[in-house]
Amino acid sequence: MGLHHRGRCQRHDGRGSHPRDRAGLDHGTVQQGAAADPLGAFPRPPQPPITSRWGDNIRYVRDHEVVEATDGRYADNPLIYQAAGVVPQFDGQHVAIGSFVVGDQPAGMILRESESAIVRGEARVVPHYVME
Repeated sequence: MGLHHRGRCQRHDGRGSHPRDRAGLDHGTVQQGAAADPLGAFPRPPQPPITSRWGDNIRYVRDHEVVEATDGRYADNPLIYQAAGVVPQFDGQHVAIGSFVVGDQPAGMILRESESAIVRGEARVVPHYVME
C-alpha cells in the first residue's frame, strides 16, 4: 500500500484514474441517462463520477435541479448515485474526516473544513495522528 502525500500516491503521478479506483468495477453495469436517474430516491443524492477524488466533479441535485457542483478532471467518467450523508457544520464550516488505516490499525486522520457542502481536496486541513 503506497502512502499518500498531498493527495498523491507515491506510485501514481495523479494523472487520470488511480489503478485502484477501477479495481473490481464492472463498467458494463453502470447505467447513464433517464433510466438510471433515481432522483427523488434521496433528498439530495450526490452524483459523483464512478472514480473521483476529494470532491472533484460532484453534483448535488434537489427537485431535478443542480444546486451545487464542482469541476475536476473526472468529468468524462460515468456518474453513480449515492445516499447523502449530512456533513457536520461548525461556525459555518462543513467538516469531513479522512482516516488512514495501516493493516487493521488506525494510523491517523485528517479533518478538512469548507464553506461548501462539497468538501474539496483544497479545503483547510487540520491533521492528526494516532499515538499509542
